[in-house]
Amino acid sequence: MAEQRHVSIPKPFASGDAGEWFKRFEICCKANAWDEKAKVLKLPTLLEGEALATWMELSEDEQGDYGAAKQKMIERMVPVSQGTRSPTNFRNTLLVEGQWG
Repeated sequence: MAEQRHVSIPKPFASGDAGEWFKRFEICCKANAWDEKAKVLKLPTLLEGEALATWMELSEDEQGDYGAAKQKMIERMVPVSQGTRSPTNFRNTLLVEGQWG
């Protein structure tokens, strides 16, 4: 089989429906024949804004485990269309200095 030269990746993800974006990411991972190690290495390179901030809040262990990282990010990132964050996510939200006022 010839060496693969084209790499499929989804558009970078900043905010919105993390579950939907991860479905797209995993379609690309399958097309690229990436294993779990490759997924976890490539994932943060495709994150921006809120999604990257959420990634940076994960523990080192979670960042090294694709399944755990995916689960935590989906739990913490709620699409705007859902209106509110879960009580756990709300409790974990920190105000940034100067954010209110």
